[in-house]
Amino acid sequence: TDGNRAVAGSHHEGAFYSTNGGLTWTRSPSITAHRTELVYSASNPSTIYATVSEGGSIRVWRSADGGLTYSLRGATAISTYEAYNSALWVNPVNSNNIL
Repeated sequence: TDGNRAVAGSHHEGAFYSTNGGLTWTRSPSITAHRTELVYSASNPSTIYATVSEGGSIRVWRSADGGLTYSLRGATAISTYEAYNSALWVNPVNSNNIL
């Protein structure tokens, strides 16, 4: 809903956010990993989920401030071939429901 705000996941660098339409990027201090995939919540754009891949497993993180900071969701990692199996979907009407 705000064309100046953007987020991006990266390879080995973690999650980034921009508040000026992508002219400059800042790394979120919360996440550093092998692969980071990000998805906005359609019903609440300040909520962003991240799948963070590292060491043969995936962990899910959540941001409530538009990608500036993230908190780990759940104590258990998902064991998988993490370099490729990190797709994430957020229910478009309930930002607390992910798949």
